[in-house]
Amino acid sequence: MGSSTKCIAEVVGSSPTGLVYFYTSGNGSFSATVCVLTASVCSVTYTPKSPGLQMITAYYSGDAKNKPSHAEFELTVAPKPTYTVVFIESGLPSGVNWTVELGELRETHNTTAITFKGLSAGVYHWNVSPYIYEGPDVRYAANTSSGDVYINGSSSITVQMVYTPEFLLVLAASPPDGGVVSPAQPIWVAYGASIIIDASPATGSEFIGWMPSTQLVVVANLSSKATLVKVFRSSYTYSTIPTSEHTKQYHNLFYDHVNTKHANQKYN
Repeated sequence: MGSSTKCIAEVVGSSPTGLVYFYTSGNGSFSATVCVLTASVCSVTYTPKSPGLQMITAYYSGDAKNKPSHAEFELTVAPKPTYTVVFIESGLPSGVNWTVELGELRETHNTTAITFKGLSAGVYHWNVSPYIYEGPDVRYAANTSSGDVYINGSSSITVQMVYTPEFLLVLAASPPDGGVVSPAQPIWVAYGASIIIDASPATGSEFIGWMPSTQLVVVANLSSKATLVKVFRSSYTYSTIPTSEHTKQYHNLFYDHVNTKHANQKYN
């Protein structure tokens, strides 16, 4: 279906002239419904619009030497091939909604697979939900959020999506005027990823350590003030105390933890 068929009429007789008319039992269209005989032959093209068996009839109107006549032939139109595209996600919690746009189509489901059926051959642009939020400080990020799928040949195409959890990391100085932290703004960090955080004490204060503000935070690989952190949840608080109050005993308890002696210390 979708391709044209050439219909040729040949009238046998005594040098026939005149017109041949074409009819169909289907709902297709002819390039012309009538053609003029030239050397006893003429033709038109027929384009079907639906599949199935269709009857094509050619009717010759006759002339002074030849009587009117007609002929019929059957045309079987095969259905136009259709295709299926399946998007499969991994990484999202069970029951979480996600959305896929494929061309002008859009589907939202809470299962791991979203299926589009009955597609014609061609190139389709797709988009998926780039971020899916589970709360103010937890989200899931897609490994890619858009692309093109080429449909031609294979009856079914699968697109794999991977969502990775990310957590909001918030750094703060305590007291607020005790120094500055970097990054200064909250940032999203992928589960298990490593980032650099830094603390610069203000004049009259001294850095004494990183303290998680929640038990869900895990700090690993502490090596110096510029700390390599593996983030599993938010958020951290940077603490300072005035230099005049920083005794030697307190200094050893906190400062050495972040410099050399306890490089893998976890603070809960």
